[in-house]
Amino acid sequence: MTSEAPMNSHQAYLLRYALLVRGYIPAPLYPDGTPAFVPRSLPTESGIRTWGDFYGRATATGIVDPISLKITPVDEVPPSEAELEARRIAAENARAEAIKAEERAKRLQYRGGAQRRARGIPTRAQWLLEHSKTRSEPWKAEDVSKATYYRRLARATGGVKSADQGLHVQRQPEQNINEPEKTAEGQNG
Repeated sequence: MTSEAPMNSHQAYLLRYALLVRGYIPAPLYPDGTPAFVPRSLPTESGIRTWGDFYGRATATGIVDPISLKITPVDEVPPSEAELEARRIAAENARAEAIKAEERAKRLQYRGGAQRRARGIPTRAQWLLEHSKTRSEPWKAEDVSKATYYRRLARATGGVKSADQGLHVQRQPEQNINEPEKTAEGQNG
């Protein structure tokens, strides 16, 4: 993990000292990743401080593997074993709480549904079966618009309300009371 923004020498010192405190062997690296030198054992705090004087351009930091002496670049202190274990336990606890909350929600939902059924309220599936006229969209089968379908239905039933057809109001033709009625012969009567 190399950082995108280069560190200054003070930040590099703080990171190297934090690594030393955790038991890692820090190593000064140049910004391109090449080591200034490879320490073979744990340096002292004053030794790390002098690296800034001797290797001023070496502002990156790495961790030395004591067996292979390979250096892994880092830009932050890796978590300790205790921190990793604490994170693992916290994650397990969070998962357990989430499962408990999910089970609790399911129980409440089931109990609420049972209470609604006892009061005679149908399930959603039952309600949709009973109120599926608009869901079936019969106007699409006739290849007409919804408005046209219902206008034709109102004309065919005479504007009568029926359980499966919905409410249709029969409109009376409007008459202007100011105009006299025309007779069949076209004369005013």
